[in-house]
Amino acid sequence: MPFQRRILLLVVSSLFSFLFVLPSFAQKKEALCQKYAISIVELKRAASDGDAHSQLCLGEIYLNDEGSYRDYKEAFKWFFLAASNGDANAQYIVGVLNDDGKGAPRNFKEALKWYTLSAENGNQKSQLMMGLIYKEGEKVKRDYKESMRWFHLAAAQGNRDAQFQLGLMYGLGRGTPQDSNEARKWFDSAKR
Repeated sequence: MPFQRRILLLVVSSLFSFLFVLPSFAQKKEALCQKYAISIVELKRAASDGDAHSQLCLGEIYLNDEGSYRDYKEAFKWFFLAASNGDANAQYIVGVLNDDGKGAPRNFKEALKWYTLSAENGNQKSQLMMGLIYKEGEKVKRDYKESMRWFHLAAAQGNRDAQFQLGLMYGLGRGTPQDSNEARKWFDSAKR
């Protein structure tokens, strides 16, 4: 990998980490541009060259900006590219954007496709979402066993919401025989 590309990837990685430090996006963007002398144009160049991390960063900028950069269609475009490059976090966000109709027409079937792909790629938020989708049974056929499977996968990664859901499922005997001890175990895990 050429030296310049490695430096750019290091800067972009720092950019992504830095985006979550300051309280407001305007401050984040200003501090980032000053600290790393990186511009949206440079970030777009790396993203256009297929760098999934840069694509994810641009999606975050366009989705979460509090000012002139907020643009759901542009956010969707960059998240979709990152998702297509295999980024599980971007796949989850593409699912959410399809589900909410932000940046793309509202389309639950498409959202479910991306949630599933992201969950299969180990994203705990998607695994939780899949558990909730099958538990509620509003947009798919209710399937408590499938719900339990997804909750277990997310809970194994420390997702407290999934742990709480498992407590409910065991406590109510949904998708599993009722087991108050197992329910208590999961409720306790969710509290930690």
